[in-house]
Amino acid sequence: MFTLPAINLKKIPESRVVPMAKMAELSTYKIGGRVAFLVEAAPIAAELNYLINWAAEVGIPWAIIGNGSNILMPDEDQLALIIKMAPPKEPLTINGAEITVYSGVNNSLLAQKAAEAGLAGLGFLYDIPGTVGGGVVQNAGMNEESLGQLVLSVTSLSPGGETITTAADKLAFGYRESIFKHDFKDHLIISARLKAPGHDDPARLLGDMEAIKELRHSKFPMEYGNCGSVFKRPAGYYAGKLIQDAGLSGYTIGRAQVSPKHRNFLVNLGGATASDVKKLITHVQNEVYKKFGVKLERELLYLEEIWHGQKS
Repeated sequence: MFTLPAINLKKIPESRVVPMAKMAELSTYKIGGRVAFLVEAAPIAAELNYLINWAAEVGIPWAIIGNGSNILMPDEDQLALIIKMAPPKEPLTINGAEITVYSGVNNSLLAQKAAEAGLAGLGFLYDIPGTVGGGVVQNAGMNEESLGQLVLSVTSLSPGGETITTAADKLAFGYRESIFKHDFKDHLIISARLKAPGHDDPARLLGDMEAIKELRHSKFPMEYGNCGSVFKRPAGYYAGKLIQDAGLSGYTIGRAQVSPKHRNFLVNLGGATASDVKKLITHVQNEVYKKFGVKLERELLYLEEIWHGQKS
């Protein structure tokens, strides 16, 4: 156990500051120890800058998250700050076929609001458990559709504290890739401007999205803590098929399991640790490479990979 630094966040309402927060409650994996400070932040440059500067003054690292749907939290308690992005009261605005949406908005809410306005082409985001900010970083998608295909521009906070807007053609979107994982990895996404590719009847769009949700829930092990697909799709292959053909369906380490329902989901059967999941990931990667010569690349992020400050 460590000693908490003094809290002096005068510009943040006390109700939004949680000391010794449970990280398991911040991730869809339902795994993790505690973090010294959790702050729910508005997507406003001044507030984000204030929090980052405070962490530097106190001498602790920080990380920013949305719904934690693609992050594995560590087992060990962390002397650090986690900033959880929250949408403002007006999470998005729609102007014709264009949508301006804040980073803390759930993908599902974005898809729903677009459908209600008769805007087509965002339905694939419905029931993807994450937020727009994380979706932009990862270029979240389903099958051949991805968020990056809809983006016109993204507004972010630079490490120097400047708010900048970058056009889509400069954001290097690729399969589960964007510039925010590389050259812009220290930028914080504030909002994105999107353009819907079409129009349709709102009732039809909402009905189609519910059908997509039902289909996904029938195929995926939603009854267990998970992060969705753990591995990216290798060129010319499907990760789940490779894992199945390697004889790993149902393989378990501790309380982490390769789901027999969808082999690219490594689930928390209840009581799994981050160590269990990491060992299972390594085992799956080694076995698939040994049998097929294919290197499975992780889509899942470890929290320790996205710390800013002293940790790396």
